[in-house]
Amino acid sequence: MGRFDSDDSLFDVDDVAGKVSHLAPNHFMPWHKPRKQYIRDRQWVEHLVRLIRQSKFKHVDTINYFGLPGGDLLDINYIHKGLSRTSKYNGKKLGFHGLIDNVDDYNKAQGEFTKLLDMEDISNQSRLDNFNFEDLIKHDSAVWARIKNFGTYHFINLDFCNNILTDKTLPSLHYLLQYQMQKAVGMPWLLCITTRLNKDSANKNIMEKFQIVINEVVQGGALGDKIKSCFNEAYECMRTLDNLNSADNKILVNQILQICLVLWILKSAIALKNKIELKSSFKYSVDLFKRESDMHSFVFSFEKPEEAIPDCIGIVSVKETEAVNVNYEVLASSAIDKLSKTLDVDEYLDERPEELDKYANEMMELLRNCGYDVSGYKKFMNDEYGYKCSLT
Repeated sequence: MGRFDSDDSLFDVDDVAGKVSHLAPNHFMPWHKPRKQYIRDRQWVEHLVRLIRQSKFKHVDTINYFGLPGGDLLDINYIHKGLSRTSKYNGKKLGFHGLIDNVDDYNKAQGEFTKLLDMEDISNQSRLDNFNFEDLIKHDSAVWARIKNFGTYHFINLDFCNNILTDKTLPSLHYLLQYQMQKAVGMPWLLCITTRLNKDSANKNIMEKFQIVINEVVQGGALGDKIKSCFNEAYECMRTLDNLNSADNKILVNQILQICLVLWILKSAIALKNKIELKSSFKYSVDLFKRESDMHSFVFSFEKPEEAIPDCIGIVSVKETEAVNVNYEVLASSAIDKLSKTLDVDEYLDERPEELDKYANEMMELLRNCGYDVSGYKKFMNDEYGYKCSLT
C-alpha cells in the first residue's frame, strides 16, 4: 500500500512505496500492522459511519470515497465491511476512486477491484487510476479530468508514508481540498490525513513558509494563549526563534509542525466559507523499537453551507440563509485542545493486550481474504516490529 507508514530501518524505498510484486504472499508490510487496523476501525470507519448517520445522508444513494490504496485494497475492503455493519448504509452503495502510483501494485489491484465490482452495493462508477497524487499539482493533468468526472467525495483518505510538507505534496493537497471545498456544497464530508511530521523529512522551504503561521500565533490573543496552555514549550520555542528550522528538539519540532499543519487546513477551509472541525487526532511511532511519535493521523470534518442568492431584479423573494459561523480563533482553539489530547496508539495498545490481539486477528482476516498466508503473521509482527501479540 504505497503510502502507509514505513519502517525505514527494515525496508528499502521500493518496498515502502508499494512495489510488492516480487514479494512472497506472506511478506507482511508496515501497513499490515495491528495498529493500522486500529486506525482503520477507530478513525476511518467510526467517523464515516457517524457521518452517514446524519439526516442529510438519508437520501444519498452512493457514498463516494477517495483514497491512495495499494495492491491489496485493504482500506477499501475494510471500509466497505465497516459500512455494511450499520443499518444507515442499507440500500446505499459505496463508490470509490483510488490513485495507485505504482504499475505493479496497480496491476495487482485489478483482482480485488473485480471482486468488489461484483458486489451489489459497490457502485459501477468506482475506479482505480494509475497516477501519482503529486500529479494534482498540474491543473491540466489527466488525473484532474478523472476527479472532475467522478464528482465530489464524502470521504477523502490520504495516507502518506512520509511527510506531506514537500514542494509537490502539500500544493497537491491544497488543490484537492480547494476543489472539494468549493464543489461539495450543502453536504458534510471527511478528510483523513496520515503523515510523518518531523524536521528531517520536511521540506525546508515549506517549513519557512509556516513561519507566517507562527508569527500570527505569537502576536498574542486567545489562540496564542490556548497554544501556550496546551503546548507551553513549543509555544516558547515559536516565540523565541526567528525560524522554525532553528529548532533542535525533535518533540518540539513535531508539535510545531502539527500545530502549523492543522491551522493551515483550518485557514484554508474558512477562506472558502467551510465549517470545519478537527474530529480526531492520533499519533504513533514509525519504529516501535525507537519511539518518537512521529506519525500522525487526523480526521477533519467539513461542510460548505448552501447560500441563497437574491433574485437580481427582485421578482422572487429569497429566504435569507443563516450566516456561516467561521470564527477562526474559536475553531482553532478547539482544534489545539483536541491536538493536546492526541491519543498515542502505541501506548494505548501496549496497555490493552486483548485489544491488540483483536486488531491483529482482524488484520489477519483481511489479509487471508486477499490471498496471504497468515500463519506466521503474529510472530513476524512481534519479531520485526516489536509487538506483543499473543501466539496462542
